[in-house]
Amino acid sequence: MLSGIDPALAGSLRFRTIRGTTPAGWDELVRADATASYFMTRNWWNACLTLVPRSHQLAVTAWLEGRLVAGIAAVEQELGPWRRVFALPMGTHGGVLLHPKVLRDAPRPEPAGDLPWWPDRDPRWFFESSLAAELALRLFELPRLLECHFFDAAGRAGERLAFLPGVQCSFPVQRLLATDRSTAELWGGLSSRCRNKVRRAQRAGVRVNRASAPSAGMATVVHLREEMQRRRGLDLGVSDALLKNLAESFGDSPDAFRVDIWHATLPHEPHPVAALVNLAAPHRIQNHAALASDRGRAVAAHNALHWAAIQDAAQRGCRIYDFGLSEGLPGVDAFKASFGAAPVRMRAWQRIHPSMRAVKAARRRWGGGLALTV
Repeated sequence: MLSGIDPALAGSLRFRTIRGTTPAGWDELVRADATASYFMTRNWWNACLTLVPRSHQLAVTAWLEGRLVAGIAAVEQELGPWRRVFALPMGTHGGVLLHPKVLRDAPRPEPAGDLPWWPDRDPRWFFESSLAAELALRLFELPRLLECHFFDAAGRAGERLAFLPGVQCSFPVQRLLATDRSTAELWGGLSSRCRNKVRRAQRAGVRVNRASAPSAGMATVVHLREEMQRRRGLDLGVSDALLKNLAESFGDSPDAFRVDIWHATLPHEPHPVAALVNLAAPHRIQNHAALASDRGRAVAAHNALHWAAIQDAAQRGCRIYDFGLSEGLPGVDAFKASFGAAPVRMRAWQRIHPSMRAVKAARRRWGGGLALTV
């Protein structure tokens, strides 16, 4: 018996694994689940497919009387007889979508659109559902897996995955800033150190602008990425391809989703010294990349960029500025916290075949990048 589910409904549930197409009723399920965001929708799902060669949609779903009531969305890449699976939203918060209809003891607030749950405001969202756990188990038990990645933002899948051989769990921290406040309140939420850095950038003459279209800002992003790779030896993966695909898919056409590219310039500098790439959906902006040259870091241009983007988000009526994951880097997390962003800890599950671990270790040793970085 599935716990947390109305017993009268549990026996009628049917499970299906769907490949190559979006399940019927998927966006309706996204709208019904108050923990979901734009980055679980059909549009984002299709955009992610452009990033991975030989890939297609994969959904592990539950149905009740012909209606989709639960699901995990993923991108599946085929490598001969093997497969790699990355559950959406591919590196940001995500998890299992559940329709309130199948939940018995869980909270049932009104759908929040693009607002994620806020654990400090509504800790009831941290509940375990055996239906979510069942879907997660089915995802990780797919045959011929080279690797599988799954973020469980609200902890819905519980801990049953820990009993599968080879599955590991980590607890990354995401930083979220509420922007439904006045500029004075947002400024007051910055740490004194962060405010001083913004002032330093202003005294140095840093000017911040948003590109008129993502395609127009791509040259700046590529230039800074190349400089960071050359001077600091950073392996930045294939994010250039990600940005290019997103800009072509969404950036220059009217859509609820857009790509914002900000850049910072200094007098007498031939190129911008810092850039910011944000993925903007209704009510929510997610930071994807922040880049700065050595000169830009010296004048705190990256602080000025985030502060300008935060003010812009508030003026547009956006409610959340998502700094993203800190990937276990204390300095990066402290930087995000200095803007007043609240920590949200989640569970990240992964299962990697031993042969794939060997390939990744060899590529790290020899300085090569993987075909997909999440």
